[in-house]
Amino acid sequence: MAHRGAVSKLERHVRDSKSLLVLGAGKTGHGLALVFSKAGRTVTVLDENKLPEDYGLEFLENDIVYYEEQAVDDFLETKPDLGFAVKSPGISPDSEVVKKTRSLGVKFVSELDLLYALSGKPSVAVTGTNGKTTVCSLINQMLVYSGLKSKLLGNVGRPMASILLGPLLDEQSLESELRGEPRDVFEVSSYQLEEIEFFAPKIGVWLNLNHDHLERHGDMDSYFEAKARLFSNQSAKHDWAVLNIDDPYFSRFEKAAKGAIFPFGTLTESLKNSPHGCFYDQNTEQVTFLAGNIAARFDLTKTPLIGSHNRVNLTAAIAASMLSGASVGAIEFVIERFCPLPHRMELVRVIDGVKYINDSKATNVASAVAGVKSILEDVEGQLFLLLGGQAKKGEWEEIAEVMRNEKIIPVCFGASSEQVASELLQFGTEVPPEQIHSSLSDAFYQSFAASKEGDVVLLSPGCASFDAYSSFEDRGDDFSSMVDRASAGLFSG
Repeated sequence: MAHRGAVSKLERHVRDSKSLLVLGAGKTGHGLALVFSKAGRTVTVLDENKLPEDYGLEFLENDIVYYEEQAVDDFLETKPDLGFAVKSPGISPDSEVVKKTRSLGVKFVSELDLLYALSGKPSVAVTGTNGKTTVCSLINQMLVYSGLKSKLLGNVGRPMASILLGPLLDEQSLESELRGEPRDVFEVSSYQLEEIEFFAPKIGVWLNLNHDHLERHGDMDSYFEAKARLFSNQSAKHDWAVLNIDDPYFSRFEKAAKGAIFPFGTLTESLKNSPHGCFYDQNTEQVTFLAGNIAARFDLTKTPLIGSHNRVNLTAAIAASMLSGASVGAIEFVIERFCPLPHRMELVRVIDGVKYINDSKATNVASAVAGVKSILEDVEGQLFLLLGGQAKKGEWEEIAEVMRNEKIIPVCFGASSEQVASELLQFGTEVPPEQIHSSLSDAFYQSFAASKEGDVVLLSPGCASFDAYSSFEDRGDDFSSMVDRASAGLFSG
């Protein structure tokens, strides 16, 4: 009751505030600014970078005041009277602009808490270092094909702010049955979770925890604490914490979770008599779901998704969907028809018996390892692994160990190509100088020229894309374009 009372208090504060400050004009900030402006609030946006021209025009049309670059400090020095502030997830809570805003006594509200206070309890929220987008997309489709209302929200779907306008214009209380749709699926990151106070999904799903975003969080303990906040406001009586039993961090999440634990993962001898959970049998490729009197089995042999890690993703999606009320038939339908999302172990083309796979979304080492492991057994010849870009703080030992397999030929590219090669060498994997390139184009051309029937060329970079591209999507599109040009005989490096 105390929690609910605090949420109601936050809701009243947001409704009563006539003005707000938005820090950051990215996807989140842009969406929030437009929604609150259309709801009749006075909105000011601060962004220490230069605003995109189309955003500036849109803000002007909606009477949104914005300050960019040096003008940000000038605005804060006026000590403006603001109802509350919301920051984009990409802005660190330790940044100077956040500290200066807090010093003015302005109340910060996280994006997720805004959603919770105004739109009610979300049905499913998924977090993890890797696989979030695929699992969210699977769950959403399983719910939709079951005839249930579901929206996909977050990086993969509609901006979260898009569901706020109706509640902002609707003065009904939090208890109203008309508030929100009960089966929305949220993709949530550690950046969004690190400052929540109230957000609590009916079903929280944690997929995995690997070295990533350490530039922001500092160390793995802080990264874990941010992720674990997804379960901190749940109730053991009403909510589920769906946790990956295969991950080394399982026991820590199990201890931290406040919701009822529902494990998923690979079936082992010790789990065969488990009263509830969702488990994947590697021998039969069957997934068994058990909860109370409900038992269901699903065949994964027909899925078009590539790789063993996607079997685990499917297991997580089945667990969350069944707990959300999806039908067995709808889940089976999605298992057989769900195609890989772009840039995620996506088979681009087969040229003269060589498979070209785009896994540009692998922006951290753990994701690259998962990509390699998922297909290595099926590679008949050599696996040309394209690694590089803008390296993140993380551990390279695991991928170096994987590359001791004689099938793998590492080819490094991008601004961090020398650094990646050096990291690998520390763990006993040497990359010859002729396999180190300044561009993805050169790395691709070498692999294209050297590969033969039965080989695989895999772009699974293990690094961010910002050395040469605007996003991992841009990098993946460039790789796919190279493959298409090579197929047409037009690629010359």
